[in-house]
Amino acid sequence: MLTLYIFFALLYGGLLFYLRQIWWHKIPEVDLESPSIPVTLILPIRNEAHHLPLLFQEIESLVYPDLEVILVDDHSEDGGAALIQSRENEALKVPIQYLLNEGTGKKQALETGIFKAKGEVIVQSDADCRWPDHWISGLLAGFGECKTMMVAGPVMSLPKPGFFATFQQIEWGSILLLSHFFFYKKSPLMCSGANLAYRKAAFLKVGGFEGNREWLSGDDAFLLTKIAATFGPESIIYQTSKSQLVHTEPSPDWGAYLSQRIRWAGKWRHPENKSKAWAAMGTFGIQIVFLSSFALPFFGKAAAMVFIFLWGIKCLAEKQVLGLVLEDMGFKFKLLDYLKASFLHPIYAIRVGLSTLGKEVEWKGRKGHTTNIKYPKENV
Repeated sequence: MLTLYIFFALLYGGLLFYLRQIWWHKIPEVDLESPSIPVTLILPIRNEAHHLPLLFQEIESLVYPDLEVILVDDHSEDGGAALIQSRENEALKVPIQYLLNEGTGKKQALETGIFKAKGEVIVQSDADCRWPDHWISGLLAGFGECKTMMVAGPVMSLPKPGFFATFQQIEWGSILLLSHFFFYKKSPLMCSGANLAYRKAAFLKVGGFEGNREWLSGDDAFLLTKIAATFGPESIIYQTSKSQLVHTEPSPDWGAYLSQRIRWAGKWRHPENKSKAWAAMGTFGIQIVFLSSFALPFFGKAAAMVFIFLWGIKCLAEKQVLGLVLEDMGFKFKLLDYLKASFLHPIYAIRVGLSTLGKEVEWKGRKGHTTNIKYPKENV
C-alpha cells in the first residue's frame, strides 16, 4: 500500500512537470497590427447594474476601428436596463446598442445578439470583466488564417486582499495550464466565455446552441465542442499571452464560489461531453487519493514518512508549475499561499464533484435542473 502512494506521488509530480514543459510551447505574443475585420462585441447582462458604470469605461477604452457593441438584457430586475438605454443616445466613442433577450437565459441572450450582429467575428465577454485596451486586435490576430474559426484567451480573477482571493487565482492558474495542454494536444476541452471570439458563419454553421440551450451554463464549452467537431481542432486557437489576459471579478464568498464551480463542473453530465466526463472522474479520483492519505500517519512511522513525501511532492510541484503559469500572467505568490491551496484543494474539489450529482443548480436568481431550466411561465 505504501509503495502505491509513493508511486502515485512520483506520477503526480511527473505529470505536473510534463504540463510545465508543454506550457513553454505557447503562441508568441500577438501582432496588434492585424488587419481590421468587422467585429461585434456581445455582452449578456442580467442584474449587473452595479457593474455598468465601470463596464462603460471599459468599452470606451477599447482600441479597435470597426467595433459594434451590443448589450443584451436577460430580463434584469435591478433597473440596469434603463441605465443602458440612457447611454444609447449619448455621443460615445464606441456606440452601445441595447437589446432585450428574445428568450430566457444566457445562451438565448447571446443568440439574440448574434442574429442581429453586423460583425464578421463575434467577441463575447461578461459585464464584470476588465480588458486590455488592444484586446480586440489581439483576438483578431488569431484569425489571420481562413481555417481559424474560434480564438480563446486566458482569464484570471482580479487580485483582492486575503487568501480566499489568492486561492481563486491559483485555481485559475491550473485552469489556464490544463486549457493550454488540451489545445496543444489538439483535443480542446474547455475555454472561458469571458474571453472568446468566433466567426459568425461558424456559429450559424454548427447550429448555435441548439441541443444544449436548456443547460443553465456552458455556452463556451458546448460551442467549443461543436466547432471542434465540425471544423476540426486545428480551427481553434488558445492564446496564452499576458497581453490578452482578461480579468474578472472574484467570487465574494465561498458560497458563491462553490455555486459557480458546481455549475461549471456539472456540464460533464451532458451526453456530448464524454471527454469532460473522463477528465472529471480522473480529477475526482486524484483528489480521493490525496484525502485518503490523511489516514497514513495513524499506521506507524513508515506510513507517516510516506504521507510527508506525498504531500511534499504535491506542494512543491504545484508551487513550481502553477507558479510559472501565474508569473507568466504577472502574479507572484508566497510559498505559504501554495501550501495552503494544496491542502485545501482536494477538499474543495471533492465537495464540488459530489455536488454535481445533485439535481438543482442556481445562477443569478434562477434555479433549475441541469437539463431542465424552470423558465417563467410566460416564456414557456
